[in-house]
Amino acid sequence: RDSEPHRQSRIPVVTVGDTTLWLETVLQDIPRGLPKQDSLEMFRGIVETWLRRQVVLDIAAKNIGDMDQIDRMVENYRADLIMNRYLSLIDDGSSKTVDRKAIDRYYSQHGDSMVTEEPLVRGIFLKTHASDIALPQMRASMKKPDSKAIENLERNGLRQAVQYEYFMEQWLPWHEVADLVPYRFFDADAFLESTRDFETEYGGSVYLIHISEYLPTGSRMPEEYARGRIRQQMLLTTVVKNREKVMTGIYRKAMEEGRLEAGIYDPATGKLKSAEDLRQN
Repeated sequence: RDSEPHRQSRIPVVTVGDTTLWLETVLQDIPRGLPKQDSLEMFRGIVETWLRRQVVLDIAAKNIGDMDQIDRMVENYRADLIMNRYLSLIDDGSSKTVDRKAIDRYYSQHGDSMVTEEPLVRGIFLKTHASDIALPQMRASMKKPDSKAIENLERNGLRQAVQYEYFMEQWLPWHEVADLVPYRFFDADAFLESTRDFETEYGGSVYLIHISEYLPTGSRMPEEYARGRIRQQMLLTTVVKNREKVMTGIYRKAMEEGRLEAGIYDPATGKLKSAEDLRQN
């Protein structure tokens, strides 16, 4: 038994019992263009993973006493994969749009309860080489980022920049900005309350952050930031309702065809029969 369909001129990498891992199988999982050392390490990793599955699986199957339970878990996992794959096809057919007025209405009614779980910030992030001759100009532009300074920065100051993120007009959760910098910010709110311009150097690169605005943890979410959260929640609600509708239709059809029979639970309505209903039956 081979690990893939028959091919001519195949080169075996290793064989366990009647199962062979072929060179073509390994190579097709290694991305092209990797450095030689990285390719070799990935090659060994793929082979070792295959070996452990083949060799240890045979030994384990003979020494584990609850294989029946494992078989049931595998079958349940397979069934869940198939079901979720089918339901995802249903979800693809669900509406992906949410009425803007519905979002505004929700925020108007529930905005006071939508508070930030971490600081939100607006500003600029920039990473460049420590040897960048434009670094002094970048510092000056970021500390006073009016429209003229930003235009000059983007036109003339980013030629050697590694990364540039402009978020002066949108709120970002602080961790998305902090994760860009090799520096540990222990107390985000305390840091942002006292700091508007931050710079650190690591590994030959300079990291610059300018914070133009900040909202502390526990603040009411700005409407433009909350709108994305509300939209996601409404889309999720639509998907859930659509799934319930589809599943109810599937249950009813199965009951009509005699493949599904209700006992004390009615799949079509999701209700348990009352004691009176049971007595009548």
